[in-house]
Amino acid sequence: MQIKMLSILVINTFLIVPGAFATIYMEGRCPGYTAVPGFNRNQFLGDWYEIKRLEADELLNADCVLVNYKTNVDGSTVDVSNRMVVLGNTPSRIEQRGYARYLDTSGRLVMIYNETDPSARLFDYYVTHTDYQTYMVAVSCENVNNSHYGESAWVMSRTRILPTTAVAVVNQATQQWSAGFFRTTNQDEVLCSSSRQLVLASITLLMGLVTIHFLR
Repeated sequence: MQIKMLSILVINTFLIVPGAFATIYMEGRCPGYTAVPGFNRNQFLGDWYEIKRLEADELLNADCVLVNYKTNVDGSTVDVSNRMVVLGNTPSRIEQRGYARYLDTSGRLVMIYNETDPSARLFDYYVTHTDYQTYMVAVSCENVNNSHYGESAWVMSRTRILPTTAVAVVNQATQQWSAGFFRTTNQDEVLCSSSRQLVLASITLLMGLVTIHFLR
Protein backbone atom coordinates (compact mmCIF):
# COMPACT_ATOMS: atom_id res chain seq x y z
CA MET A 1 0.00 0.00 0.00
CA GLN A 2 1.30 3.44 -0.91
CA ILE A 3 2.18 5.62 2.05
CA LYS A 4 0.74 9.12 1.92
CA MET A 5 3.26 11.94 1.85
CA LEU A 6 2.71 15.66 2.34
CA SER A 7 2.49 17.59 -0.90
CA ILE A 8 2.48 21.06 0.64
CA LEU A 9 3.69 22.32 3.97
CA VAL A 10 0.49 23.92 5.19
CA ILE A 11 -0.64 22.86 8.65
CA ASN A 12 -3.86 23.83 10.38
CA THR A 13 -4.26 23.87 14.15
CA PHE A 14 -7.61 23.22 15.79
CA LEU A 15 -8.78 21.71 19.04
CA ILE A 16 -11.81 19.73 18.04
CA VAL A 17 -12.86 16.08 18.29
CA PRO A 18 -12.12 13.41 18.99
CA GLY A 19 -8.93 14.71 20.48
CA ALA A 20 -6.66 17.47 19.42
CA PHE A 21 -7.70 18.09 15.83
CA ALA A 22 -4.50 17.82 13.80
CA THR A 23 -4.98 18.20 10.07
CA ILE A 24 -2.43 17.45 7.37
CA TYR A 25 -3.05 18.85 3.91
CA MET A 26 -2.35 16.81 0.82
CA GLU A 27 -2.84 17.04 -2.90
CA GLY A 28 -5.97 15.50 -4.35
CA ARG A 29 -9.47 14.86 -3.05
CA CYS A 30 -10.67 13.11 0.09
CA PRO A 31 -10.24 9.36 -0.29
CA GLY A 32 -13.15 7.04 0.34
CA TYR A 33 -13.32 5.58 3.83
CA THR A 34 -15.06 2.42 4.94
CA ALA A 35 -16.68 2.78 8.35
CA VAL A 36 -17.20 -0.23 10.59
CA PRO A 37 -20.34 -2.02 9.31
CA GLY A 38 -23.09 -3.01 11.72
CA PHE A 39 -21.71 -0.50 14.20
CA ASN A 40 -22.49 -1.31 17.84
CA ARG A 41 -23.49 2.06 19.24
CA ASN A 42 -23.77 0.94 22.84
CA GLN A 43 -20.32 -0.65 22.95
CA PHE A 44 -18.83 2.46 21.35
CA LEU A 45 -19.94 4.71 24.22
CA GLY A 46 -17.79 5.69 27.19
CA ASP A 47 -14.25 6.98 27.65
CA TRP A 48 -11.52 6.81 25.01
CA TYR A 49 -7.92 7.90 25.58
CA GLU A 50 -6.07 9.39 22.63
CA ILE A 51 -2.90 7.37 21.95
CA LYS A 52 -1.65 9.25 18.90
CA ARG A 53 -2.87 11.57 16.16
CA LEU A 54 -1.74 13.01 12.86
CA GLU A 55 0.31 16.04 13.72
CA ALA A 56 3.29 18.20 12.81
CA ASP A 57 5.73 20.24 14.89
CA GLU A 58 3.74 23.44 14.44
CA LEU A 59 0.66 22.07 16.18
CA LEU A 60 -0.46 22.87 19.69
CA ASN A 61 1.12 20.54 22.24
CA ALA A 62 -2.05 19.04 23.69
CA ASP A 63 -1.74 15.92 25.84
CA CYS A 64 -3.81 13.92 28.34
CA VAL A 65 -6.61 13.82 25.76
CA LEU A 66 -9.74 12.02 26.95
CA VAL A 67 -12.97 11.83 24.95
CA ASN A 68 -16.31 10.64 26.32
CA TYR A 69 -19.30 9.61 24.23
CA LYS A 70 -22.71 9.46 25.88
CA THR A 71 -25.95 8.69 24.07
CA ASN A 72 -28.88 11.08 24.22
CA VAL A 73 -32.44 10.05 25.02
CA ASP A 74 -33.38 10.20 21.33
CA GLY A 75 -30.93 7.37 20.62
CA SER A 76 -29.73 8.92 17.35
CA THR A 77 -27.33 11.54 18.72
CA VAL A 78 -24.37 11.39 21.08
CA ASP A 79 -23.03 13.96 23.51
CA VAL A 80 -19.27 14.39 23.11
CA SER A 81 -16.97 15.68 25.84
CA ASN A 82 -13.36 16.35 24.90
CA ARG A 83 -10.78 17.13 27.60
CA MET A 84 -7.07 17.77 27.22
CA VAL A 85 -4.15 19.48 28.94
CA VAL A 86 -1.49 21.67 27.36
CA LEU A 87 1.51 20.73 29.48
CA GLY A 88 4.27 23.12 30.43
CA ASN A 89 5.35 25.40 33.26
CA THR A 90 1.76 26.60 33.50
CA PRO A 91 -0.49 23.75 32.33
CA SER A 92 -3.80 24.77 30.84
CA ARG A 93 -6.81 22.51 30.66
CA ILE A 94 -9.18 22.66 27.71
CA GLU A 95 -12.64 21.14 27.66
CA GLN A 96 -15.06 21.20 24.76
CA ARG A 97 -18.55 19.81 24.37
CA GLY A 98 -20.54 19.02 21.28
CA TYR A 99 -22.65 16.31 19.78
CA ALA A 100 -22.58 13.73 17.02
CA ARG A 101 -25.31 12.16 14.91
CA TYR A 102 -25.24 8.75 13.26
CA LEU A 103 -25.68 8.87 9.49
CA ASP A 104 -26.41 5.19 8.98
CA THR A 105 -25.90 1.80 10.63
CA SER A 106 -22.12 1.96 10.17
CA GLY A 107 -19.53 3.81 12.22
CA ARG A 108 -20.03 7.02 10.25
CA LEU A 109 -21.11 10.09 12.19
CA VAL A 110 -21.34 13.81 11.66
CA MET A 111 -20.03 16.00 14.48
CA ILE A 112 -20.22 19.61 15.57
CA TYR A 113 -18.71 21.59 18.43
CA ASN A 114 -19.93 24.92 19.78
CA GLU A 115 -23.21 24.53 17.93
CA THR A 116 -24.33 27.96 19.17
CA ASP A 117 -21.48 29.53 17.21
CA PRO A 118 -22.64 30.50 13.69
CA SER A 119 -19.15 29.75 12.38
CA ALA A 120 -19.10 26.22 13.80
CA ARG A 121 -18.93 23.60 11.08
CA LEU A 122 -20.13 20.05 10.71
CA PHE A 123 -17.63 17.39 9.74
CA ASP A 124 -17.79 13.68 8.99
CA TYR A 125 -16.17 11.28 11.43
CA TYR A 126 -15.49 7.68 10.40
CA VAL A 127 -14.73 4.90 12.87
CA THR A 128 -12.82 2.61 10.52
CA HIS A 129 -11.47 0.04 12.97
CA THR A 130 -12.45 -0.95 16.51
CA ASP A 131 -13.07 -3.94 18.74
CA TYR A 132 -14.93 -1.63 21.18
CA GLN A 133 -13.00 -3.07 24.13
CA THR A 134 -9.42 -1.96 23.52
CA TYR A 135 -8.78 0.20 20.43
CA MET A 136 -10.37 2.51 17.88
CA VAL A 137 -9.06 4.17 14.71
CA ALA A 138 -11.03 7.15 13.39
CA VAL A 139 -10.54 9.53 10.47
CA SER A 140 -12.02 12.77 9.18
CA CYS A 141 -11.47 14.57 5.89
CA GLU A 142 -12.49 17.78 4.16
CA ASN A 143 -11.89 18.97 0.60
CA VAL A 144 -10.46 22.45 1.13
CA ASN A 145 -10.37 23.37 -2.57
CA ASN A 146 -10.26 21.73 -5.99
CA SER A 147 -6.71 20.48 -5.57
CA HIS A 148 -6.11 19.72 -1.88
CA TYR A 149 -7.79 18.06 1.08
CA GLY A 150 -7.25 18.10 4.83
CA GLU A 151 -7.12 14.77 6.62
CA SER A 152 -7.17 13.91 10.33
CA ALA A 153 -6.72 10.56 12.05
CA TRP A 154 -6.65 9.34 15.62
CA VAL A 155 -5.76 6.15 17.45
CA MET A 156 -7.78 5.76 20.65
CA SER A 157 -7.72 3.24 23.48
CA ARG A 158 -9.89 2.32 26.44
CA THR A 159 -6.77 2.57 28.61
CA ARG A 160 -3.93 5.09 28.82
CA ILE A 161 -1.61 2.63 27.10
CA LEU A 162 -2.61 0.76 23.96
CA PRO A 163 -2.72 -2.97 24.80
CA THR A 164 -0.02 -5.01 23.08
CA THR A 165 -2.73 -7.22 21.59
CA ALA A 166 -4.01 -4.23 19.60
CA VAL A 167 -0.69 -2.89 18.30
CA ALA A 168 -0.52 -5.03 15.15
CA VAL A 169 -4.06 -4.28 13.98
CA VAL A 170 -3.64 -0.55 14.68
CA ASN A 171 -0.38 -0.46 12.73
CA GLN A 172 -2.08 -2.14 9.81
CA ALA A 173 -5.06 0.22 10.01
CA THR A 174 -2.79 3.29 9.87
CA GLN A 175 -0.17 2.07 7.41
CA GLN A 176 -1.36 4.43 4.65
CA TRP A 177 0.18 7.33 6.57
CA SER A 178 3.86 7.82 7.20
CA ALA A 179 4.65 6.97 10.82
CA GLY A 180 6.40 10.33 11.10
CA PHE A 181 3.07 12.13 10.70
CA PHE A 182 1.81 10.75 14.00
CA ARG A 183 2.45 12.31 17.38
CA THR A 184 2.16 10.11 20.47
CA THR A 185 -0.05 11.68 23.12
CA ASN A 186 1.35 11.88 26.64
CA GLN A 187 -1.03 9.92 28.86
CA ASP A 188 1.18 9.58 31.92
CA GLU A 189 -1.29 9.16 34.76
CA VAL A 190 0.73 11.05 37.36
CA LEU A 191 1.59 13.91 35.02
CA CYS A 192 -1.95 14.25 33.67
CA SER A 193 -3.54 14.03 37.11
CA SER A 194 -1.16 16.56 38.67
CA SER A 195 -1.72 18.93 35.75
CA ARG A 196 -5.48 18.73 36.19
CA GLN A 197 -5.12 19.34 39.92
CA LEU A 198 -2.87 22.33 39.26
CA VAL A 199 -5.36 23.83 36.83
CA LEU A 200 -8.26 23.27 39.22
CA ALA A 201 -6.23 24.77 42.07
CA SER A 202 -5.49 27.83 39.93
CA ILE A 203 -9.19 28.24 39.14
CA THR A 204 -10.08 27.87 42.83
CA LEU A 205 -7.47 30.46 43.79
CA LEU A 206 -8.75 32.86 41.14
CA MET A 207 -12.33 32.45 42.35
CA GLY A 208 -11.16 33.09 45.91
CA LEU A 209 -9.39 36.30 44.91
CA VAL A 210 -12.46 37.49 43.01
CA THR A 211 -14.65 36.76 46.05
CA ILE A 212 -12.30 38.64 48.39
CA HIS A 213 -12.24 41.61 46.02
CA PHE A 214 -16.04 41.57 45.77
CA LEU A 215 -16.49 41.51 49.56
CA ARG A 216 -14.23 44.48 50.14
